Amino acid sequence: MIVNHTSGGRMGNQLMQLLHLAASAREYGWKIWDVAFHAKREFSIRRLPNLRVDNIPWLVWVLFRIPIVSCLVSILKYLGGSFVNVFCCRPGKMPLELAELNKSHSWVIMNCWPYTDYRSLYLHQNELRQFIAPKDEYIKEAAEWLQEIRIPDAVLVGVHIRRTDYQYFCDGKHYFELDFYKKKMLEIQRFSTQKVQFVICSDERVDEASFLDEIEHLCISRHSFMADFAILSMCDYLIGPPSTFASTASFLGNAKRFTLYTDKDKIESFDSFGVSMIDFDDVHIWKENQRLYRFHIKLSEGSVVSCSPVCDYKAISCSPK
Repeated sequence: MIVNHTSGGRMGNQLMQLLHLAASAREYGWKIWDVAFHAKREFSIRRLPNLRVDNIPWLVWVLFRIPIVSCLVSILKYLGGSFVNVFCCRPGKMPLELAELNKSHSWVIMNCWPYTDYRSLYLHQNELRQFIAPKDEYIKEAAEWLQEIRIPDAVLVGVHIRRTDYQYFCDGKHYFELDFYKKKMLEIQRFSTQKVQFVICSDERVDEASFLDEIEHLCISRHSFMADFAILSMCDYLIGPPSTFASTASFLGNAKRFTLYTDKDKIESFDSFGVSMIDFDDVHIWKENQRLYRFHIKLSEGSVVSCSPVCDYKAISCSPK
């Protein structure tokens, strides 16, 4: 039994962690219990063999503190248990480590972020998209709104504008002004051979007047964050800063996405888009030569093709979001 008590933070992080754990449970037959899916009330979750999903804050609190008390660690190890505490995990590392621990221990308490198992996620992606989804009320709200506003024969591009916490996260590295998003939308509008309709989902109120002078077809969502999540998952393409909120929406909706890491990123064609966690991943931050970097991980059929540093955080202290 593997017990995960790491949420990783907000809803997107929790969902990404759960999807990779579910993929491992499906592929390797490991019994996994995720006790830290705090967003459970917002999702419909189907039964998946070997996987249990809960939100148990008191158990998270206890499990987090056990490794600090040496005598408890000794007792639990004597009873056949083991602990894994790893952060800023390198891609592909943890499934191998867990496989070895699972063979030699009755249970493993896991405190790792982010846990990724790209191969298993790729192999079981269709089943995982059926395993978890926003609750019906959010899907209904999103679908009815899109049906009302959607232009026939237009490509639907979701624009994820994340502002509030990103103003301070990593010294505002991914906090972009509205003019920057407008510039990216114009790039898409120019190269697309089809009519393009943009849908903006933001964590702060956005004024249409900031865009309407040059953007031909635009709608701004005024819905809840979960309805926004469902809306993004129903788009054909997505753009926005690195964020597990948009990344998991891309995965569940099989919507192709382009990550805007810096204000110098340019979008040249839809060929540069990909499904998050299947074609690429953008959540990984780790140290190289005493400097903190965010990496763009290119994927192919579940294998890591390349890891390219795309943002240098220098001495900034931050955690993945």
